[in-house]
Amino acid sequence: MEQEKLILDVHEKPKVAKWIILAIQHVFAMFGATILVPILVNSTAGEEVLTIPVALVTSGIGTLIYILCTKGKSPVYLGSSFAFIAPLAATFLKGGTAGAMTGVMAVGIIYIIFAVIIKLIGKKWLDKLLPPVVIGPMIMIIGLGLAPSAISQIGLGTGAEIDWKGVAVALITFLTTAVVMVRGKGFIKIIPFLILKETKMKAIVLNNPLIQHKLSIIRDKRTGTKEFREIIGEIATFLCYEAMSDARLGDEEIETPICKTKVKRLDENQYAFVPILRAGTGMLDGLLKVMPNAKIGHVGLYRNETTLKPVRYYYKMPKDIANREVIVLDPMLATGGSAVDTITMLKEDGVKK
Repeated sequence: MEQEKLILDVHEKPKVAKWIILAIQHVFAMFGATILVPILVNSTAGEEVLTIPVALVTSGIGTLIYILCTKGKSPVYLGSSFAFIAPLAATFLKGGTAGAMTGVMAVGIIYIIFAVIIKLIGKKWLDKLLPPVVIGPMIMIIGLGLAPSAISQIGLGTGAEIDWKGVAVALITFLTTAVVMVRGKGFIKIIPFLILKETKMKAIVLNNPLIQHKLSIIRDKRTGTKEFREIIGEIATFLCYEAMSDARLGDEEIETPICKTKVKRLDENQYAFVPILRAGTGMLDGLLKVMPNAKIGHVGLYRNETTLKPVRYYYKMPKDIANREVIVLDPMLATGGSAVDTITMLKEDGVKK
């Protein structure tokens, strides 16, 4: 069977322009994959097993070791492997963090043993043991195992009303990738990541000096209960300003002491605040000072110590919650399990935003 010629062979180097484009694509692909694995592992386990900083640091160290061992002949970034998501979550549920980390160390030792064997006797035996006909289905199984997460993230399979925007974005992304990979020619075929524009939820970190000052006070063990509650409310007010930065305003005519004029006003009745009991209630007063006419809902969750999954014990929402934009209040964010479950419940009730 005739072997297809590579666009760039092992000993070839691309031109500078192509080199930069390929490097940028590799950064996008591997960075996204590296941080996604801890997120999926923690979501599956129901508790923080891996952290993103640890994943980035260890993958960076592994990449440096790999480049050193290969003498720079294969400039590849070693990211997180999706094959270990289910095993890591399973070992964590059985043996906790110690069990999961022991499993990781055991896999590392096995890698070293196989590397030594390949160095001594070559890899022909490995090609016979794991031919393409075996490797292909294994990769397919890994991908199919992640399918439920992808389906959930685009708004399908949650029991809530279908978010057609998410479905449309996912469909366009999939079809574009398929067309580029099947019909693309030459260099275009190997840069599908850069042809697509990925849409993600925007995460905002507030580094305002005033907020940093307030945080230092509530973290001080000398801070009293009354002062602690007051400052939590103040910080919540600051957060509300940022959360409402894209709020829709309506036109209204008012009469000033001088004349009539048109102004922009926010319809507070279109919003609802939903604190997760009990920590979230501390933020409620700060938001109500800004929008006193917003409705309030409550969600109560606790963690099952056996399954480590959030369990709902209270859920009370305004009757018209589906017609409102909801701001979820949760100052205690570890794995994000409670926040994710709360958002899922709200989507099942028809909340769009």
